[in-house]
Amino acid sequence: NENHVEVEIRQPDGGLIKTRTKNVVLALGSDAPARPDWVNDEIMATGKVKHIFDKDNEWSHSHRSTAIVGGGISAAHLALKLEREGATASNEKHSNTIHM
Repeated sequence: NENHVEVEIRQPDGGLIKTRTKNVVLALGSDAPARPDWVNDEIMATGKVKHIFDKDNEWSHSHRSTAIVGGGISAAHLALKLEREGATASNEKHSNTIHM
């Protein structure tokens, strides 16, 4: 489905989890925005992948599924913020789900 982005999560044991989401928020980089190798300008231009530091943060009030890429405090704060806005953290597919 072209309205979704496929996200692959590599587990420490080598396992791979695949999920589809409508939003991807990159929460990487402490002083300057960072993005993984798979995120190029073309993907960013779709608007489906944003960085937590982007000024245009319409995703923050979106009630669509969101994958947060990052493992630091910014990612945790964003997950808590989205949960307060009504999202739920889960591996199951819901229209209002946070994937971390």
